[in-house]
Amino acid sequence: MHIRSLFVLGGALLLIAGNAFAGPKEDVAAATAKWGETLGQDDPDKVLALYATDAVLWGTLSPTVRSDRAALRDYFVSAFKILPGLKSLRRRWS
Repeated sequence: MHIRSLFVLGGALLLIAGNAFAGPKEDVAAATAKWGETLGQDDPDKVLALYATDAVLWGTLSPTVRSDRAALRDYFVSAFKILPGLKSLRRRWS
């Protein structure tokens, strides 16, 4: 019984320690890769899910600042129409 507890505790400590080694650069790299991969799926709702509910977006394809969910979604719907090659990003980010 004690060996089993030590094994579980050891596994938990390894998980915690693994997360402790990630720094800001790794966090940004992982978030950017996830965003690029999701963008390549050509699904505005999946991209929108990556943004906080109170996110504000000033995208590169529009001079309009978007500050609600519907406006952010509309931005990505338009982006996928304007740039149909975004699907190729999926290969670059993975």
